[in-house]
Amino acid sequence: MRRTLVLLVAASLLAVSCGDDTPDEAEFRIQTDPVMPGGDETTSFSATGEAVDEGMLCPDGASTWVQTLHADTGLPESPADPPRDGEVVWVEHRLTCADGSGDFVLRADALVDFAELDSAIATGDPLSEHPLSVIEGSGDYVELDVDGTREWSVVTPGGVDDGFYEVFTGTLSLG
Repeated sequence: MRRTLVLLVAASLLAVSCGDDTPDEAEFRIQTDPVMPGGDETTSFSATGEAVDEGMLCPDGASTWVQTLHADTGLPESPADPPRDGEVVWVEHRLTCADGSGDFVLRADALVDFAELDSAIATGDPLSEHPLSVIEGSGDYVELDVDGTREWSVVTPGGVDDGFYEVFTGTLSLG
């Protein structure tokens, strides 16, 4: 009886020490390829950082612009109802992992600032960062949570005017 108890305690300790080594949180950086305004709304993305290294986030896939919504009404942006200067809009993107592990939708709370946009177009500087959240996920990303930001620019990192690219950075956890 005593020997059985000792074996059960030892087995329990071994099981605890062999647990999952994946961290609770990990840093990430996701960059989309340029999207041409009025063109194809799906492009590719690549991800780097500890979250990719630890297997918490896929390294690449497709990025699809989902919609831009007026935050005050939740209604979609349209030519008849464009965003107004000083308004907060929600910009949503679906990231679909190429490895089949799942997909997730990121939402950025963006403040519309036409003066900043005009300056960014003229100088190539990135626009301000916007808070980021996850509004849905599938597969490995059902319980995905992020604490991060979205930054976008009208030029590619190499300085060639190819449309818009976005960079999402922060930390993520999987529930």
